[in-house]
Amino acid sequence: MKVKTLILKFFGFLIFLFILDFGIGKILNYYYFKQKYGEYAVLTKTIENPTNQRIEILIMGSSRARRHYHPGIISATLGKSCYNAGYDAQSILFHKALLDIIEEKYKPEIIVLDVNMNELDNEEISYDQLSVLLPYASRYPKLWNTLLLKSPFERIKAISRIYPYNSLLDKIVKGNIIYQESDINGFMPFYGMYGNDLVERTFPEIDLDPNKVSAFNAFLAICREKNIQLYIVYSPEYVKSLNTSSSMNYIIETCQKQGIEYISYQNNESYLKNELFREYLHLNNVGAEKFSLEIASKIKEKMNEE
Repeated sequence: MKVKTLILKFFGFLIFLFILDFGIGKILNYYYFKQKYGEYAVLTKTIENPTNQRIEILIMGSSRARRHYHPGIISATLGKSCYNAGYDAQSILFHKALLDIIEEKYKPEIIVLDVNMNELDNEEISYDQLSVLLPYASRYPKLWNTLLLKSPFERIKAISRIYPYNSLLDKIVKGNIIYQESDINGFMPFYGMYGNDLVERTFPEIDLDPNKVSAFNAFLAICREKNIQLYIVYSPEYVKSLNTSSSMNYIIETCQKQGIEYISYQNNESYLKNELFREYLHLNNVGAEKFSLEIASKIKEKMNEE
């Protein structure tokens, strides 16, 4: 009898945990997608476009995309609506996963993909950062193709309704009730000026991450198939690069082979001024406004040539 009682109590406890997990997960899910402020609110707008906003130009990339491209200036220059979908610390794995969803919900005419020197490098953090997509996986099962690159056990872990929101509670609370500086159609400028000397940098030759190479080529293929005009841009940095990285060599070579427009600001003398930067990899608001006008003007020139 004692053994039977213990077994019943054990299964009763498991049922209690399941109900608790389900209930808390539902609450977290509700408030996650209700956020008005912060990075997750911008990500939801990017993926779901809840207001059915017409997005003709989409900016994609990591923090340099998020901080360097002012949609208002780009829209005014090109006469097209623009949204900045840049997301801090993400790689081409993330950008390709986003594009898989976006191209089915709404198709931008133009995508500007901002790349960095380590874009295709094999870095474990790139896989860890994919966890930000977990809250969307139940709505968009296609995301599992990317999430399973992080770990083959992610789908099992996600049986827990709480798991997708691990470590997000404070940000969910802030995103719902604490006013934060509003983004400008996804754009979040940095303020202040970089006070240090120009950085010099040399890149060793390294092997690329095959998953990232595959994601990059798939990204290009989607744009080609969907007739989306793609511009790949290396935006300014306060760095004197003495060579080009293995990642960028591959990207440049691929763009040349496929006839994709590549615009580079590497070692651009007009941007090697510390007053345009918040820190050496990120423009400040002044630099971002200058760059946004320039890149929009370059795209306008290319469009007029076609």
